[in-house]
Amino acid sequence: MHTEKTIIINAATVKIAGGLVVTIDLIQLLNELTRYELIIISPSIKKFQKLPSTIEKIYTPDILLRPVLRWWLDFIWLPRMMRKYKPHLLITMGNLPARSRYPQLMLNDNAFVSQKNYAGIPLTRGERLKHAIRKKLFWSRMRYVNRLVVQTQTEKTRLESFGRKLPKIEVIPPLIPSHLRLDRESDILLPRRKKGTIRLLCLSYYWKHKNIEILTKVLQLASDSNYPLQLVFTLNDKRVKGGKKLVRQLTPFIDNEHAINVGNIPGARVKSLIEQCDGLILPSIIETFGLNSLEAWHCNKPFFVADKPFAREVCQNAAKYFDPFDADAIFLAIKEVFSKEEVREKLILNGTSLIKNWDSSKKYLALITNSLDE
Repeated sequence: MHTEKTIIINAATVKIAGGLVVTIDLIQLLNELTRYELIIISPSIKKFQKLPSTIEKIYTPDILLRPVLRWWLDFIWLPRMMRKYKPHLLITMGNLPARSRYPQLMLNDNAFVSQKNYAGIPLTRGERLKHAIRKKLFWSRMRYVNRLVVQTQTEKTRLESFGRKLPKIEVIPPLIPSHLRLDRESDILLPRRKKGTIRLLCLSYYWKHKNIEILTKVLQLASDSNYPLQLVFTLNDKRVKGGKKLVRQLTPFIDNEHAINVGNIPGARVKSLIEQCDGLILPSIIETFGLNSLEAWHCNKPFFVADKPFAREVCQNAAKYFDPFDADAIFLAIKEVFSKEEVREKLILNGTSLIKNWDSSKKYLALITNSLDE
């Protein structure tokens, strides 16, 4: 490796959810296995602050993260950082490419930019406008990108279907989340459950495309039929508009022990939480990948997921699929898997087989090396 080469990782607006996990894991990979000079541009949050001191950290001023001042971040502050450090390669994480004359590799984790419509996602007019503006900016800034990385062939095909000019697209699945390597099984997060209770974990923040509301209808079916299902949620009602309403909807099910909401869970406790559940469920309508699949397989748990193209590509025969708009179908899928041990064991075995040979690290390292050598 060439020590004189500098890489800037532009994570200027990355703060939460899967995008943060993917960003931190990529930074750690580069720091451990390469000798490039790494400079990280990010918000001043603990995840970035805890990165090794060998990595130079530049924190985005908090005031520039306000929506009304994003233009200053994009047009003035970030270009100023680029001119100051003159990177050999800029790796951009997040929703939008940077406006930069330096070679840029972008890892896209915004599923909305490849959608031609938002069917089934209950967006307000304002939210639709926001996504439309973001999509327009995404496409207009593609001219600054040398290579675009997406996580599935499904996403690549959708982007190409727009017929717009694109840089070379690389399909590389995400790394196995580093929090799964943390051994914190002694953490007690959930109360003791009644004998025979089936616990499924919905490990997600609240976003409308996650379609978590459908699970309240599943809980109603379980409650009405006295089926021993308990869904575990990780919702922070203060983080996103709409989350507070969903938490209120869960209250009666929390009262009758069909639901638990543990709130925001730090990465160090994710594995422990998964180990205390019997499976993971993801009812999302759209995703760029869906890290929950890797989390379930790594912990030898069955995975339930919406029957969508991204999921079929990623999960193959290692998931139980369901119609994300049909609570009865979801409920039946859960009952089928937990009433037939051979079905459950087959799902777990298939997931274990998929993740056994999972190695995206070599692909990322080769891509970055090639990008620097171009």
